[in-house]
Amino acid sequence: MYNTARTAVNIRCMNSETRETAEEINELALEDMVQVYIDEKICYIIVFHDGKIDSSLRVHTMSETALIQNTAENYHSEAVADSSDVLQSEVPSEAGDRTDEVLTSITNATQTIETNHEDMIHDAQLDYYSRRLATASSDHTIKIFNVDGDNHTLTHTITDNTAPVWQVTWAHPKFGTILASCAYDGRVLIFKEQNGTWTKIHENNKHTASVNSVAWAPHELGAILACASSDGKVSIHEYKDNGSWETQMIDAHGIGCNAVTWAPAAIPGSLVQASGGNPNVNVVKKIVSAGCDNLIKIWGYKEETKTWYEEETLDGHSDWVRDVAWAPNVGLPKSYLASCSQDKSVLIWTQEHPKAEWTHKTLGEKFPDVVWRVSWSLSGNVLAVSCGDNKVTLWKESPKGDWELLQTVEENA
Repeated sequence: MYNTARTAVNIRCMNSETRETAEEINELALEDMVQVYIDEKICYIIVFHDGKIDSSLRVHTMSETALIQNTAENYHSEAVADSSDVLQSEVPSEAGDRTDEVLTSITNATQTIETNHEDMIHDAQLDYYSRRLATASSDHTIKIFNVDGDNHTLTHTITDNTAPVWQVTWAHPKFGTILASCAYDGRVLIFKEQNGTWTKIHENNKHTASVNSVAWAPHELGAILACASSDGKVSIHEYKDNGSWETQMIDAHGIGCNAVTWAPAAIPGSLVQASGGNPNVNVVKKIVSAGCDNLIKIWGYKEETKTWYEEETLDGHSDWVRDVAWAPNVGLPKSYLASCSQDKSVLIWTQEHPKAEWTHKTLGEKFPDVVWRVSWSLSGNVLAVSCGDNKVTLWKESPKGDWELLQTVEENA
């Protein structure tokens, strides 16, 4: 079966200045890390319903925020983008008030972008520098747009897929201009742009059912792609120095795997403790998967045996876990995971230090519909939650540890 109605969301940084500063974030004080990125997030919202198809993207200006929307009568692909041109290392004391103003300041300016897709769009992702946009569709194609301010120019249509494409994901630019996709037919394709031409450089067809999620590892670990499939397996594809790809398979969730993502490369607590002589001593290699068995599983990697092992099983949902997201961590001791489920709940999982038990709390009240996607801001302090009622909510943890609702973005906003 093809995917049914769903909402997808990603919060991410908007410009290259922010990206470069983020990689040096350990030079900032904790207070700066909490506040400095509040104006530097982008939130993609993708909503699907039964109905007529329109392949256009509509960009609605929300003060410093842009809303990208793929719509017709009932199919929608929306994105909320919030950006500023300068990232400051010092934040004024009134930054908290400014946050509320940024999140609620909305205007009605609208721009329509024609994508030329012939079926509904399932995913839309900006590259590392937010200069290119890739869209994935049920029409079996991926489209690449150049982004220059409010201008989106279609430059390429990739037609190698033979089934609906669920997701696309950009690799870190240190590896080149590389894009991976996953599709209903169980194939994972990796493309590279060279001299203005997109070429397929790798294909994984080891899965026996739809591949639902793909995610690149933190660039510190190398060019490694994780894939989650309805066959219950997670595959790990690693590019080797000799030009080959090595694949490992993990039997993750018996009746299907819906999502996979990577832990941050920095070991929790590494920012506040001395590092050893090994240059990779503070790098961690972990993934987390979400399954149809209602479970979340954390997988660690043993360098000695070159194998993946089940490190933790988190049991808190009563129905399929649709998505899981590991909050960015720059080396502070506490780790955060967010998970959402068919049971209409979102759970925030926390681990005070690497040897502590994972605990969880429910985010707000029960949501009115299935929760499809969760995504953290680049600094890990804002969580976006997308629900089947066509609303996206933004949440932030208070100094007391309570999660507060910052903003609700509705389909007709």
